[in-house]
Amino acid sequence: MSKQRDPVYVASCPFCEYRELFSSAHTMVGIYGAHLLDHEGAAVEEEPPGRTGAAQRLERVARHLQRLNTAQYN
Repeated sequence: MSKQRDPVYVASCPFCEYRELFSSAHTMVGIYGAHLLDHEGAAVEEEPPGRTGAAQRLERVARHLQRLNTAQYN
């Protein structure tokens, strides 16, 4: 007789060493989403030397979008 197992959801951040297991998708989305928002805040605060104004903001937004797009595959 086989025993049905509960699903396990894994969150793995592409930007740091964060890894966590969750028993519900809803909980994972909330906690992992908050974790990714922390990375977004850090990306906005980054200021590469020599760049100012709109070009700098666009680069930060582009880097953050790339991180989010990558996150769905981890």
